This record gives sequence, C-alpha cells and structure tokens, in this order.
Amino acid sequence: MLTVMPALTCDYLGDKFVEDICALKNIPSIRDTNVDEVFSTFHKEGAERLKNAWEQHSKAKSLLTNESHRDAIRFQRQELMIHLKPPDDFRQLSVMPECEDVCADTEPFLRPNLIKGSYPDVDTYLDIQFRLLREDFLNPLREGLVAYRTKAEKQQNQHIRVDNIRLYYDVKISDDENPGQQQLYTLQFSTKGFQRVNWEGSKRLIYGSLLLLSADNFSSFMLFTVVDRKPEQLSRGRIKAKFEGESLPTYAKKTNLVMAESSVFFEAYRSVLIALQRISPAHFPMEDYILCRNVLPIEPDYLKRTPNPIYDLSPVRVSNPAPENGDNKNDSHKRGGQLLNSALNRLLANVSLFSHSLPDNETLGLDPSQAEALYAALTRKLVVIQGPPGTGKTYLGLKIVQTLLHNKRYWVGVEKPKPTPILVICYTNHALDQFLEGIMKFTNKIVRIGGQSKCDALQPFMLIEWKKQAAAQKKRPLQYRRWLAESRSNLNETRSALQRSQTTQRIVESYVIIHENCLLNLKVLSQREYTKVRAMHTTSNSTLTQWLGVQSIQTLKETVRALEKIMLKTKKPLDAIEKVSRDEELNEEVWDKEDVDEIQGERMMDDEVHVRQSDFAGLKMKSEKTIESEGNIHYAFSTQILNQKINSLQESLQELEGDDVELVQFHISEIKLQKELFEEILKILPTVDKKEYKQLIERDLARLSFVDRWKIYSFWRAEISNMLAAEINLLYRQYQQQTNEMKDVETIETAEIIREAHVVGITTTGAAKNRALLEHLKSKIVVVEEAAEVLEAHIVTSMSSSCEHLILIGDHKQLRPPTTVYTLAKDYHLDVSLFERLVMNGVEPNVLGVQHRMRPDVARLIVPSIYPHLENHESVLRYWDVPGMAESVFFLSHLEREKGDQSDQESRSHLNPYEADMALALARHLLMQGLEPSQITILTTYSGQLLHFKKLRRSHAILQGVRISIVDNFQGEENDIIILSLVRSNDEAKVGFLKTENRVCVALSRAKKGFYLIGNMGNLAGSSKLWREVNKVLTSNGQIGPHFDLQCEVHHTIIKANKVSHFPPEGGCFVQCLTPMPCGHICPKICHVEDREHTRQKCHEACLRSCSVGHACPKRCYQDCNPCLTRIPKILLPCNHTQITECYKDPEKEYCLTKVVKALPICKHTMKLDCGKSVEEIKCPEQCGMHLDCDHICNRICHKRSSHAKMPCNQPCRRFTCPEKHPCPKQCYEECGKCLVDVVKKLPCGHDGEIKCWQLPKDAYCKVKVERILSGCQHTAFFDCSQSTEGYRCTRMCGKLLCNDGHICRKPCCEPCGPCNMQVKRTLVCGHETQTACYKDPLAIKCKFPKVVTLPDCGHKVEMVCSDNPETAFCPKPCDTRLDCGHQCTELCHVKSDPHHEKYLCKKACNRNKIDCKRDHKCGKKCHEDCDLCTIKIERQLPCGHSQVAECCLDDKDIKCRVMVNKTISECMHSIRVECSTIASRRLCCQPCVKIMSCGHQCKMQCKETCSPLVCQELVWTSVLSPCGHPVMKTCNDHHLSPVVEQAQVEKFLQECPHKCRANLPCEHSCKGSCGQCFNGRLHKACEEKCGRTLVCGHNCGVNCAISCPPCKEVCQYRCRHSRCRKKCCEPCVDCVEPCGWKCEHYSCSLKCFEYCNRPRCDEPCRKRLPCGHSCVGLCGEICPPLCRVCHKDQLTEFILYGNEEDDDARFVYLEDCKHTIEVEGMDYWMDAKEEERGEIQMKCCPRCKTIIRSCFRYGNVIKQNFADIVEVKKIILRSRVSSKDFAEKLLKLLQDSDDSLNSPLARKLNHSITDVLEDRLKSIRDSLSPTVFRKKAQYKSLDDDTRYMIEIQVDIIARVLNLIKNAPQTASTSQSPVMTMSRPLLDDLLNRVQQLLLTLFKRDRFTPMEYERFIAEVNRLDFIRAFFLFKSATVIKSHSVIVEGNRKLEELLTLNVKPLREWENDSIKEVLEKMGKISNAPVPVTDFERQEIVKAIGLSQGHWYKCPNGHIYAVGECGSARQAGKCVECGAHIGQGSRSSRAF
Repeated sequence: MLTVMPALTCDYLGDKFVEDICALKNIPSIRDTNVDEVFSTFHKEGAERLKNAWEQHSKAKSLLTNESHRDAIRFQRQELMIHLKPPDDFRQLSVMPECEDVCADTEPFLRPNLIKGSYPDVDTYLDIQFRLLREDFLNPLREGLVAYRTKAEKQQNQHIRVDNIRLYYDVKISDDENPGQQQLYTLQFSTKGFQRVNWEGSKRLIYGSLLLLSADNFSSFMLFTVVDRKPEQLSRGRIKAKFEGESLPTYAKKTNLVMAESSVFFEAYRSVLIALQRISPAHFPMEDYILCRNVLPIEPDYLKRTPNPIYDLSPVRVSNPAPENGDNKNDSHKRGGQLLNSALNRLLANVSLFSHSLPDNETLGLDPSQAEALYAALTRKLVVIQGPPGTGKTYLGLKIVQTLLHNKRYWVGVEKPKPTPILVICYTNHALDQFLEGIMKFTNKIVRIGGQSKCDALQPFMLIEWKKQAAAQKKRPLQYRRWLAESRSNLNETRSALQRSQTTQRIVESYVIIHENCLLNLKVLSQREYTKVRAMHTTSNSTLTQWLGVQSIQTLKETVRALEKIMLKTKKPLDAIEKVSRDEELNEEVWDKEDVDEIQGERMMDDEVHVRQSDFAGLKMKSEKTIESEGNIHYAFSTQILNQKINSLQESLQELEGDDVELVQFHISEIKLQKELFEEILKILPTVDKKEYKQLIERDLARLSFVDRWKIYSFWRAEISNMLAAEINLLYRQYQQQTNEMKDVETIETAEIIREAHVVGITTTGAAKNRALLEHLKSKIVVVEEAAEVLEAHIVTSMSSSCEHLILIGDHKQLRPPTTVYTLAKDYHLDVSLFERLVMNGVEPNVLGVQHRMRPDVARLIVPSIYPHLENHESVLRYWDVPGMAESVFFLSHLEREKGDQSDQESRSHLNPYEADMALALARHLLMQGLEPSQITILTTYSGQLLHFKKLRRSHAILQGVRISIVDNFQGEENDIIILSLVRSNDEAKVGFLKTENRVCVALSRAKKGFYLIGNMGNLAGSSKLWREVNKVLTSNGQIGPHFDLQCEVHHTIIKANKVSHFPPEGGCFVQCLTPMPCGHICPKICHVEDREHTRQKCHEACLRSCSVGHACPKRCYQDCNPCLTRIPKILLPCNHTQITECYKDPEKEYCLTKVVKALPICKHTMKLDCGKSVEEIKCPEQCGMHLDCDHICNRICHKRSSHAKMPCNQPCRRFTCPEKHPCPKQCYEECGKCLVDVVKKLPCGHDGEIKCWQLPKDAYCKVKVERILSGCQHTAFFDCSQSTEGYRCTRMCGKLLCNDGHICRKPCCEPCGPCNMQVKRTLVCGHETQTACYKDPLAIKCKFPKVVTLPDCGHKVEMVCSDNPETAFCPKPCDTRLDCGHQCTELCHVKSDPHHEKYLCKKACNRNKIDCKRDHKCGKKCHEDCDLCTIKIERQLPCGHSQVAECCLDDKDIKCRVMVNKTISECMHSIRVECSTIASRRLCCQPCVKIMSCGHQCKMQCKETCSPLVCQELVWTSVLSPCGHPVMKTCNDHHLSPVVEQAQVEKFLQECPHKCRANLPCEHSCKGSCGQCFNGRLHKACEEKCGRTLVCGHNCGVNCAISCPPCKEVCQYRCRHSRCRKKCCEPCVDCVEPCGWKCEHYSCSLKCFEYCNRPRCDEPCRKRLPCGHSCVGLCGEICPPLCRVCHKDQLTEFILYGNEEDDDARFVYLEDCKHTIEVEGMDYWMDAKEEERGEIQMKCCPRCKTIIRSCFRYGNVIKQNFADIVEVKKIILRSRVSSKDFAEKLLKLLQDSDDSLNSPLARKLNHSITDVLEDRLKSIRDSLSPTVFRKKAQYKSLDDDTRYMIEIQVDIIARVLNLIKNAPQTASTSQSPVMTMSRPLLDDLLNRVQQLLLTLFKRDRFTPMEYERFIAEVNRLDFIRAFFLFKSATVIKSHSVIVEGNRKLEELLTLNVKPLREWENDSIKEVLEKMGKISNAPVPVTDFERQEIVKAIGLSQGHWYKCPNGHIYAVGECGSARQAGKCVECGAHIGQGSRSSRAF
C-alpha cells in the first residue's frame, strides 16, 4: 500500500501504526505463539518505510492550506478509484438501454474524470469516458422508470406521472401505412389528458426521442425512436417510430402497452459511445498529450520531416483575399497582396518558423496576443488558444487555417504529396456554418458533411454536391462504381422482397379474407380441416365468404356489436384518469413552433434519413387492379372488390337522371357501409389461442355463430401473419447487412472524392457517426472551434489516428460542456472539457488580450474580476449611445420576488414576472426609437423565465422579431443591445447557478453597444464575490439604481421608469405631440419618436370629404371614402320594386328582396320567394304523401321526376318471417330471409338452449357443461354437451410411479413423464452429501463443496471446489513479488506463465526524478519507460538577480533573461529598453539620429542606420522655374547626384508642387491648398471656410463656403396657436386646418388657421387692466403688452420707430417672439411696407432686434403671405425632384455598369491601387443608396439635393474615368492597325494622375456647376495624356520627324502647360494626334468628354429666390441676377435692378 498509494496509506494508518502493531506482541495470547521473529522483521522493515513515507507526506501536507488539503485528499481518492479495475470490459457493454441498466435501482460502476494528473493507459481513459457518458444518458431514464414501477405497485390501473420520463397509455403498435426499408411502425396512444396540448409548441415526441414500450411494467421493454412528427397526427394520438431491435415480438401488436419517453436525446449519445468502443489503444491519436503525460508540446511530426521550414505569412496581413479555386499557391492572396508594399511582402513571404527574429504583431496586422497565438498554432503539435469574449477567436482561427492552407506543402508532403484536408470540428451546426463561411473567403475547396446546414452560401459545398460533381465529371473510380452497382443491385432486390412481404402482411391483417386453398397450401389448415370447410361449398368462388356472412350487411352489423361486447368485457378499468389528465394539461410546457423546429433540426443527424411521405411514393397499396393474390397468398374477398363496385356505380351516375340517380346513390351508400363494417371486424377481431381454436374447429362449422366463425378466421389470419413476420425479420437482417456493406464501399469512395478538398467541416456528433470516413481521409490537422464547450469524449471520437496537429480554440472561463446529470458534473467532473483539463494539468494556453466587441462600460463588468488583462480595442470607443436611454449600461435593482415555474416541474425552474414585464417594456421602448428587432436580444438565466417571456410576447406584435434566449444557448453570439433578466430574488438570498462564474461571464459579455440588467443586486452581491465586484463597478459609474432613466429624443426630458406604466407608450415622453399631420389635423398622440413626419399615422378625426351626390363621408380621415354606403331608396330594374340600398350600387344589378309567389315549373307547387331568386335553383320542399304498394305512405320530398317503382322503400318492414310472428328487423325493400331472433328450445340432449328462431333443435350446439370420463387416462373433465372428447389434452396430474423410491409423476397427464427429477440427498465419492435429481448417478456428479488447498506451484492457499485438481487450478491471488524497481506486481499470480517477471512491464508511475532535474520532479511516466529530460517550467533565480520561469533541466548559463531593463549604449549614449540578456549595441538603437551630414542637413534616419547624404530626402531649391512659376525643388540626394533638372523631374514636381496656392476663389476667400493639390490652378481645393450667412428662415448657414447656400436642415420654426412644424426648414409645412383663433368683441375670423383672415385689424384700445391696476396700452383682441404707460414709461418709449411713442393715445403691439413692445402705427407701416424694388422673398422681423416675427394676430396675414411665398419656393424645388426610390434605382443601375467595367480582368491588367480606390468609393455610394428593410418593407434614404448632386457627379466622373483607364494599357486591335501598348512607367504615371483627381473628387462634400465643368475638363486633359503616352511608348516610330515634332508639341501643350486647355488648344491637340495616328497607322481614339451629357444641377440656385410684381416666384439662375433688369418668364413683367443678397431657406 505504501508503494501504490503512499499518501492515502499515510492518512489512513497514521505515523504510529508500526509501533502500535509491534506493541501487540506483549499480549499473553500472542506472546505464547512464538512470533517474535515475525514482529522483529515487520518492525525493522515496516517502521523504516512508514517513516520515510511520512516524512515526504508531512512536507507535502505542510504546503497545503485546509482547502487545498481537502482537494489533495479528493485527488488521492480519485487516484485510488482510477486504479480500480472495472467489473467488465466497456467494449462489451450495450450502448442501447437494457433492463438491468434502467429498471433496477443499483449504482453503476463509475470512476471520475482525472482532471489533475495523467491517466495510466488508453483503456482506462476510454473506459472512464464511456461509462460517464453512458450514465449521463441512462441516469434520468433509470430514475424515471424506478419511480414509475414503485408507484405502479401502489396505484394499479391508474395513470402515473413521474419526473425524467413522459408516459403514454393504451399504446398500440401497427404497421406503417407506407412500408419501406426501415422497421417503421405507427404507434397509437390514448389522447386523454392531451386534448389541450399544443403539439406544434410541445417538446413531446420530437424527432429522435427514445421510446420504451412495455406490457409488464417495464420488467422488459422494446425500444423505438421517433422518425416523423406531424402535429395533426399527434393530436389524434399517432406517431411514426423506428424499432431499434432485430425483430418485433409477436405479442407486441396484440397488446395494449405503456410507453415511456426519455427526456434526453439518445442519438447524440449513441454515435459517440459506439465510436469510443471502436477506438483502438494502439492507434490512439496524440496519446501523450491527451493522457497528460506530456504538457510541453513540441512541433508537429510533419515539420520534423522538413528541416527549417520557411512559411509564407502574407495571407495573415491580407484582409480580403480572393477565394482559392485551384492549386496555385500564390493565387489565394494576389488581389489582396497589392495592399502590401514590396518590402513587407518580401518580409512575410519568407519566414523561418523556428528562428528568433519572427515578424512582430504590427507587421502581421494583429495584436501581440494574436500574433503569439498564431505562431504557437503553427509550431506546436498541440495548441490551446483561450479567447475571452470579443477577442476574435474565430477571426484568428480563420487566419490559422488560411496560413496552413497557404503552406500546405509541408503537411501534404514535399517529395511525395499525399492530399489530405484540414478537419474543422464544431459542436453545433450553427457554429460550423459560421466558421466555414469565413473559410469561403480564401478557398472554395470546402466540404460540409451533414445535412443540417441552414446557410444557403454553403449549399454548393455540401458533401452531396461533391458527389454529384464527381459523377457528372466522371471522377468516381471505376472499381468503386462497380462495387456500388453490385451492392445496390443486391440491396434493391432485398428491399423489393421486404416491401412485398410488408405490404402482404398489412393487406392480410386489414383488407382481405384469405382463400381456404391458400390456408391448406401454407399448412395452416390440415387436410381434415380443409375438407370440413369445403364441405360447406357454395356457389361462390370461396366458401369462406358466404360462411363468414360478408355479403349480408345485417350479419356484419350483428357481428360488430357482438365483438364490441367482448372487447368491453376484456377492457381494463381506468380509474382516476381524468384527474391526472387535467394535472398534465396544466403542467404542459408551451414553446414556440420555431423553438421545437430548431431542436428537431439539431437532432436530425448528418446521415439520418428523415421519413417523409415522398420516400415511399412508389410503395402505395394497389389501387388500380383488384387484389387477388400477393406472392403465394390468394384472397377470397377484399375491400378492393367493393371499391371497384363503388367506382363503377359512380361512373354510371353521369348517364342517369331522376329517381335512378337516388337509387344508385343508395346502392353506393350500402356498399360503403359493407366496407366499413368489414374493415371494423378485421380491426377488432379478438386473439384466439390454440386451445380455443381446437375446441371451435371440432364443432359443426355450419352451426357456429358468426362470432365463433370469425374467431376461427382470426386464428388462421394470425398464423399467416406470424409466417410473414418471420420472413420479414429474416429479410430485414439481410437488408441491414447489405446496407452496411454498401456503406463501407460508399465511405471509401467518398474519401477518394473529397481527398482533394482543402477543408472538411463536420460537427462532433457527425464526426462520431462518420469515424470510418475520417480514418480514410487521414487528416493530419484538426481544428476544434469552441473546444471548451464540448465534452471530452466528443473531441476524442472526432480525431482520426492520423492526427499530428491539434488546435483547440475556446475559453474555459465561459460555459462548460452541458451535462444531463448534475452529480456527474459535480462529483465526477464530466463537465470538464479536454480544453480545461489540459490547462489544469499545465499546458500553457495562449490567451488573446484585446476585445473588439463590448463598449468599455460593458467590459468593465468582467475586467479585471474575470479577465485581469483584457484590453479594449479602439473601435469600441466609437460606439453610438443607445437612443432613448440616458445610460448605455444600467442595472435595474429591485426587490420583487421570484416564483416557481409550475409549467416546468421537471427542471425545477424559476421565473420572475416583474422582470419579464420590465424587459419586454424596455425592448418595446428601444424598438420605438428606430432600432431593428434584430439588434435586440433578451437573455434570461432560467428556462421557466424563457417560457414566461414567450408567453407574454404573444400579445406584443412589435416584439415578435426580438430574439429571446437563455444564456447557455447564446455563447459565442453577440448583439448590439442585450437585456438580461437574472430572475432570482427571494428572502433566502439564494441565487442558484448565478454564483457560477462561467455562466455569469457569458451573460455579462454578450452586449456590444447597450447592456441592461434586471435583478436583485442585494441577493446577488450577498452570495457571490463576482457580483460584489460588478456592483462596485456599476455603483462607481452611477449605472445602478431602482429605475431606468429614459430619455426623450424629441424633448430631451428624462423619465424614470420602474414599472411598465412608466414607459411612454410611443417611445418619446408623456408630452402631447401637437404636430400638424399631412391632412392638416393636429396629431393627438403623445410624443412619439417613430414616424415624426406622420406619413404612416392614421388620422382619426372626422372626414370632411363627400361623395358625388353630396353625402358627407361618415368615416374617419384616414379611411378611404369610396364607396358611399349611405342607404337611400332606389327603384330596381326591371321589376320596378323600390328598395333601400347603398348609394354606390347599380339599380340594374341589385338583388331584389321583395317577397313574391312563384310556381315551380315541374310540380306546379307554389311558394314565396325573393323577387330576384330564380325558380330553377329551388327544390320543392313539399312532401310526396302517396300510398305505396307495400301500404306505406311515401315520406320523401316531392320527386315528380322519379317514379316509386325505381325508389326502394326504406321504412321498417312490417312482415313476419316465422310462425312465431317475430317482426322483421330489416328495411321494407330488403328480403326478410331467416328469422334471426334468439329463442329457447328443448335440444335433443334434453337441455334448454338459446338458438336462432330458424334453427332446428337437432342442428343446435349445446353449451351446457357436462362431466365425462376420458378414454385414455380415465380422468374426468368438463365439456360442452355437444363437444367431443377426441383430441382433448388432459391437464390433471399424472400420478404414475417413476422410480424405485416411490416418487410419482406430477406433470400434466397429457405430457410424457420422463426421468425422475425429484431432489434427493446423495453421498458422493468424496464423502460429501449433495442435493441432486433422483435419476442421476452419484459417481458422475462433480462435488461443488469448497475446500482450502495450497497450490503446489506458488504455495498460495486458495479456496476451490472439491472436484477441482490443485495441479491444474488457476491461482486467483495477486502476485506478491516485489520487483527490482521497488513496486509490487499488480497482476494475478502468474508463476506458471512468467515466474521470473521477464515479460512483465511495470505500469506504475515512475518514482525516479526526471533527467537533469533540479527540483525533485518525478518522472510520471510508466515505470518501464525511459525517463525524459525535466522540461517542467519553474521559477529560476538567474545570476543577474532576476527570476524567470524556465525549464528545470537548463543550466543558468543557458537561460536568457527576458526581463526588460533600460541600458545605455556606449557608442551613442542613447537609452534603450531591451531584455536583460541582450548586449546593448548601436545596432539596436531606434532613436532618431542627431548627426549633421556633410550636406548640412540633420540625419532623419534611426541611430542604428548609417548616415549618408546619398539618402537625404530634404527638399532643396533649384534655379529652374517650373511651368507653374515656382522654382523646382529636388531631394538633397538627387541634387548631389545630378544638379541638372530633367524634364521628367519637372513634370513630377508639377504634380506635387508644395508652394501655397493663395489664389482668390469665387467666394472671395483665399485658397488654402498647395499648387499641386490645386492642379496648378486648374482645379482648386474646396474652400474650408464656414459660410456664416443668415438664411431667409433666420438660421445661419453652417456649411463650408460656396457660391450658394444649401437648403436649411434645421427644424422649422414656423408655428401657430395650435401647433408647430416639426419638419426640416427646407420641407413644405403642413397647413393647419383648425379654426382661426383671432377674435375680439368687434370682429371675428371665421376661416381656418392657414387661410388669410377675413376680418380687419381692430384699432380699438384694449379695455383690460394690468396687474398694476392701470389700463392696458394694447389693442382690442391682441395680446396685452406687459409694460404700463405709467409704471414703465421709460421702457415703453426707449425705442423710437416713427416718433409717436410719447403720445398719450399711442397704442402698442406686443411681439411674442422677441418680447418687445412696439408702437402700433410705426409697426403697421413697418409690416405693410413692400420691397418691390428688391422683390426678394424674406420673413418680416422686429425693427428693434431683427428677430423674425412668426406669431402675431395683428400681422397674421403679412406673416402668412411671407410664409406662403416660402412654401411656394419649397414646392417648386420639390416638384422637380424625383422620388428617393427612383433616384436610388437609377443610380444603382449606373453603379452596376461601373462595377461591370471594373471587373477582375481590368484590375489584373492595370495592377494599380486605383482599382481599390474606385471599389471602395463605389461600395460607399452603393451603401448610401441601398434601401433598408423595416418590417419587410424597403425604405430608401431621403437625400437632400446637395447630396444627390454630389453622388450624381461622382458616379458620372467615375464612369468617365473608367472609360478612360480601360483603354489605357493598349489600343484595340483591328485588321488595318496594330495594337499599341503603353509602357509600364508611363502607365503608372497616368494612373497616378487619375488617382490624384479621384481623391480630390471624393474629398468634396458639395459642388458648383463650375467645379463640375473643371473636373470634366481635367478628365478630358487626362484622356489626351493617355493618347500622348501611347504614342510616346511606340518605340518603332519614335524616329519619324512628324512623331518627334508631335511629341514635342503635345508635351508643350499638356505636360508643361499648367493652365486650363482653351478651345483652340483642344483642336490643336486633336489635330496633332490625328497626324501621328496616320503616320503610325494606329489611330488612338480620343473621347470628347466635354460633349457628353452632363449632370444638371438641381436646386443650386436655392436661396436666391425673388418675386415679380405679379406674384410669380423665380430664381436668380432663371432670369439673371437680381441687379440686372429683365422680364418675368411667366408674365413678362420687368424685374431686377435691386440689391441682391444670397439667402436660402
């Protein structure tokens, strides 16, 4: 024990154990036994070993705290359990549940997952994983079934409800309606208790559910799985299921069963468990790492085979490479590679993976942690990458896969390439689809295995598509095709035979009567029985048809009634059903249909065939011809015969009329009734055993009742069915075997087809099911996404034996793998993933450190409490604030109590109604702010709360698109807004698993921009340290409180909300809107954020419109008036009746309701009908009433068309059928036949018997029981009086003497006696006595008595049976030999096979230290293996004084100190920060150099670089002037190399001239650009000065300076007494239709508010008194001024307008807008003055402060006039505008043309960054034009005129540029002219010029027509330069004099001419180009861009609007400047000659 388990032994024995034992020798009873020597040896050896063990154990204990000590003990116990041997081999255990597994309450053998330390061997590891995973499935099933069986014993005949399983009663098994290749059956269960179940939203009986069916309270059971789920079938109690066994027991279809449904999905377990059993220890991948023997991964094996691998890492830097289609290794990033400069490309293209100078993270374009993880993933055999939330785990995983693919030659093989794909594994289909979508961006060779992908983009990459392509391209190997063809042929034959047998069985049981000849041939009938049956021969083909009474409906009816009585007698009572059912209804979970569909989708396995109706389209039952035979079974009668009769009669109906039709219909109904009764009999036939059958068949068959006859036939049918069942089972086994053989061939073929793929994606469950395929693929690299969320067994079964490189990506601090049984997670560590176990055992993870998801306020909740070093990326600092909320992160803390979820008792879940209401109210509030439902997710921590959420959401239509989920299902996902309901709130402060850090981490890290939590922070903080940290953070930021702070986006007010009623119903606030709607009514709603323009608002005011007749519309304003529904009297035509009807209806078409008397045409009966009703449609309702021949009165409805002769009388028959005058029970038209009344008659035997009236007593069968003596044995037995004793089997005890001992036979008399089996005592040869059968010989009996013997070979004393020989016996004792290593042998005694342990390998853990270990680290490997170097990393103290973690085996001198220190470089005295072990030298100095070079300039390079004037880049002046007039500047190095200024340098300088432009712009500001930026004065940089002018509306123009001001985008300030305009200033206001409020005692306005008032101004003084008591100085009907003539005289008269202010009778008017009081006469003159000279439209303002007057009763008409002029201007502008939709569609079409031009061939041909510039701008424009979808409607963005004009110009210029550059590289070839190609330097020069022009274009926000024309001129100039460069590149014709002169002249006009080209210069250039083209015979076409259609400016003259004397509105651009005299274009009036002011509105 000290050797095997030293720590545990020391704990249990104690340190004084040996002394205590040795003290026993002094006890007298022991002292006398002479054992001193034994005690001495024990004390000498035992005490020393225990002392040494205790010393080591005490040291270890002293280092542990109390908690760690308990952990250590627990781990020691786990170690003990690990070494326990299992009772059986896990590979022999059944994966399917068996009775002993789930029906007995016994503890299974389990060992915990070893999370600390290494596993001893692979078998132990696999055994532990298998048993834990198996128990995770079986445990709930076992608990449920044990509970059921316990209750069933106490509550017999009652429906029982238990947890963990769902029970169904009265279950019947029937064959599936569509027979197929699978063992499919239809299960029918009782629906009592399920009437209210919503099957579409129920989780019951969903796909894949495991069903257990039992007839004996689950002492035994059958297994089924659900394969097809249809809610409409479930509501009828029907479900389609597959039998999971070899053959269905014969009793199964005949018995009512109880069905138990497992709550755990079995299929996911089955495939993994089977895969675990099939893993071979000899081929276990990554054994040392997975068993944790080695925690320091080395490089992958494939890199070992290649010395110094050089990787190309350029794909890491490239952001969006093109997908790789072929095998070209450089194609995958060629497009994106253009973004890398050549130096960077060279650096990344040749990276030595194992060098010390790897590219840093900035070079790679990653953050430092990502770069480190990338290198680890490329160089380690096993890498664990931990990615906290939002750190880009998936992004990095894609980069890793891309890099590995780009360098696949290393793992595919350099010398002999063997293609093999990378295997990508994910736990869910959703995660796999997301990862593969990312891989699609850089390769198209992807295979997605599994059929449950919901991603349309991945459909072309599904495995089935690869197979289709291989078949179409004939790439499938010929050999496999032959094998498959042969396998499929055999399989089809077997399938056909199976289908025929299944169809035949179904027909036999449900649709036919089998012919007696067939029964004889199949030996169901003996020859005697057959003769007996045929003796009743009738005229029909078969005797059975007549004998069973099939042709008589009355007989069938009586038979059905009799059989139903038999069923009622045998039916079990069902007590207490209703009560239990009602309870079940109340506790039923109701989920959304989408949730159930999603669960079913995940459950459908990758290769599972989901049963559909279409799968068996060809297997329908025969319907085209009569069923006469099927195989070797012939039918005497079938329902098909009746169907044919029905079809024949229905066809004849088309040719009949009158009473014949009713007669035929009557016959059809009779045949249908016959069919129904026949099928019902076949359905309810009772089961008949052989004994009852023998009794019935011996009787007179003709005298049997019809019930007994059908019982006999039931036995025959059962025999046939059993034969067919045996045949079906045999065929099914054969079918399964052939299917497996075909799958094996398909697997090999599939592996060959997809071997060339780059990536294969599969789920963990799919990988387990397709393990054979993965083994054939031999993938060397496996990438597991979200590995910390996957059970360890799932990952291990997904890896093939060829795996050499395993990359695990996940985060073990988030959710652990889900388990069903909590105990297995808590006590057995089943929920510890492989990812986490590796980290716990010392595998160092690469932790990503920069998050890109959460805004800082959200990230603070988990940093540093969970992730100490997580940093924020700069992108999360720029998130927008959440609209409608004062805070973007907030915790609503409350005290509302939770409730238990009664609808989810099985999970013991919780719910909190308050939190649910608040979360939904908050979500609704956010949606009202304009957020999309897809941007919001509601999370909760309990499924009970989730159900409550979804129940409440059904009443909120706006919330239907908001996702609601539990936290566990949302890992790996994110959303803009997260609302988290924490649920728990109780008096006990219990928070459940909210204390679990993993779940809390996920919950707190899903939000991007807004995060709102609702919970009881007091409970949470009191129960969890983590929540205390969260509370501290929230409190410090003011983000926690008892209510939400809602912010109104309109009025900017704060609303505090902690109840649902506190939330504004429209998303704004509680202030009334009062905004005019388009119809003119005032919006009555309270403040609303959505639809501020009121375009979707329904006005509920009364409608003011009327119809054409003049009826007022009674509807609401928003409703359509038509049609007019006012009811008025109208004269209808042609009947001339007057009828009140709706106004809109046509009198000629109206239906007349006036009642009139009409005569029916045939019978002449009369009746009252509507005038508009046709008599042809009426059937006479009068009764016939005629006397029939049978003396009945006809009770039919009038039938003049049919005679009574053809219509049978269906009234009760009045005839008597027998002498006893029993009434006939049939209908009158039927033949009476024999009397079937039961009567009592005296039988010949003397007994009274009940028989039919028509039967004779001599023919009756007497059922009276009589006792008779049996002839064979003389026993007596009771028989029916008419029954014969022949063939009777006596069941009395035999009683014959069997042996000499006098024992008698106790078997039934009918069975043979056999030997005497009476148990007697016998004395054996050895002397022992034993109980044995009487007939056995004692000499032949082996004695079983135990005896203790000493085995001769080993000397062990063992117990064995008396008859065994000790010489040959096997020793079961453990081997007690101590090995040379000090360990004891662990095997059983093997002295015979290996006495000296020469073959034995010690598998104990090695106790030796590792090689070169400095800290006493134990080896840890198996004892027989060689020890390794000690590579455990420990903290080392280095000679430099620093401590560092390094490998234990290294010496101090070999360790490089990595601590960063500051050192001074002696050469330059700069201070640098380097690693301590690095020697500071100048070559490491990155400081800027301070030396002055010989050229006089200071060196600009780094200190480590060599200074040289040859690299000096300072600009120096030259004496040469450039064409722009500025001196040319050159770099210093160029000037020193050559002082001469070359022509090319002058041209380059012109484009980059840095001198300031300083030209005066048209806006009179100075240009701020440089000469080069302004294209040497041709196209100036946009003016950046602010405009600042005051617009007509009164707002200031805030845009950059331009010729004219844009439309004002401020909120309109116009208002009236009723409302104010909420639109933008540039949009027309809505007229207010409320009544005008201007009235006084003298006058009153009767018009609407927007109309000009029809009353004069009132000049009477106001009679009101001011608060001071003095009279008001205002006017009647106006607002009283606040100033008093007495009290405020100085203030009243301080502003002098016209000098009347001092007069005593002066009156004043008060201006509300500026609060000034002005004298009224002067003010009247001021307001009425007309500015006819200027005519400019502008608002009137206060003469004192210039504030615009918008509200004043007295001047209302003046204000309305000005306002009307401005509205007219707005309408003129808007009239010319196209709709946003038309504008966007037009521009998007033009963009598509540009996209087509900028195709990939052009981009490759140009090979220039200009293509990226164009693509980015086109994408930006497309995004601004593309509509957004809101509630399934496309909404186009509303763009102002400036923006539209800018976009149109950009699109136009881009199109012109594309037209220019697509012909830049070369000219088009023709038959007469050769192709001219431009040289690469000139092409780059041209493209650089074009790019400079485009960048200038894209930087402008606004354009003037003049700027637009200059851009077009510049494009035209560039086209000339293109043509010039083409000629300049033509080397052949350069020497021609015309060419030379032409080049000189073009150079002078284009490259050296800085001014805009004038018309004569354009003509001159064209002339020169034409001459050069003729000389070269290669004319270069030039596009005349200036003559192309240009974009017309819309609204550019806005702001310069005037009014002619006749009231016509015009703009400056339409008739010239306002300073110039002109004529109005509408009326001819003279306009102009006024001062002009640039104003806009």
